[in-house]
Amino acid sequence: MAIKIKEVSSVNEAFRELEVLALRNSGDMAFRGHGDANWRLQSTLCRHTYEGFVDAIDSMDEMLDRFYSCLASVGKLPRERMSRRVLLEYARHYGVPSPLIDFSRSPYVALWMAFNGVRKREKEMVSVYALSVSGLGVLWRQHSKSAEAYEEFRRTEHSDIFEDGYSLNVLRLIERPSSWNTRMLRQQGLFVYDALSYGPKAAFKDLEDFIENSEDPQGEDGRDTFTLHKIVIPKLFVGDIFAKLELMGVDGTRLFDNHEGAVADVKNAYVFNPQSGYTHDRPWRKEE
Repeated sequence: MAIKIKEVSSVNEAFRELEVLALRNSGDMAFRGHGDANWRLQSTLCRHTYEGFVDAIDSMDEMLDRFYSCLASVGKLPRERMSRRVLLEYARHYGVPSPLIDFSRSPYVALWMAFNGVRKREKEMVSVYALSVSGLGVLWRQHSKSAEAYEEFRRTEHSDIFEDGYSLNVLRLIERPSSWNTRMLRQQGLFVYDALSYGPKAAFKDLEDFIENSEDPQGEDGRDTFTLHKIVIPKLFVGDIFAKLELMGVDGTRLFDNHEGAVADVKNAYVFNPQSGYTHDRPWRKEE
């Protein structure tokens, strides 16, 4: 079994577990936050079109063409010329179902994402996934039975990995976002392109199922390693989590760099007492 699940009992333990993973495997770990611990690790395309996943991959260009045309009709294109990779990244951010799963190099960003919009609820949990990207590459090599599979998994620095369309039955790591993608740069983001065949009659139902039913490689000391860690955290900790993240400068306004992030910070202020985000010269107040 390639997944280790850890439920923490304090805010400090949550930070400690995530920091140990980030620092012990520096450069190898990717983090993703879920606002409900029951949510699985899967792409939005898998979630949206589970029974027709294969057909959905084949129709990605059609979906992206419609997204592009709708934006053009209201003058909202970020740029006139966009490669498949650039358009797929952009569409993913705005909710178009895609085979990209976004992660962050920072466990703090993933924590904020997990707790964004959360309210204190007894017995309810959020989760943060910590994925070993090299471990996922090894599992993919084992599954595909190809000596070159690991190198292909990580070889993403050419101009457009989707130049010939969207491949099916592959996993790919996309380590670096486009230079114009300020949101992903702020969030220290990276993607996993997950186009394994999913569905009721397929071998796996999602990426989490693929990892869970794979055999983890052994470390240099001969002990089993875990490709995926799942840190489960009570929603009751939400206030203290946000207070600590605020001290680190991690908030929605900085992560999203737009009105959406500012609104998230206003809503999240309901659960803790933020010390930043205020000015003395609010326009509706008279100068004294």
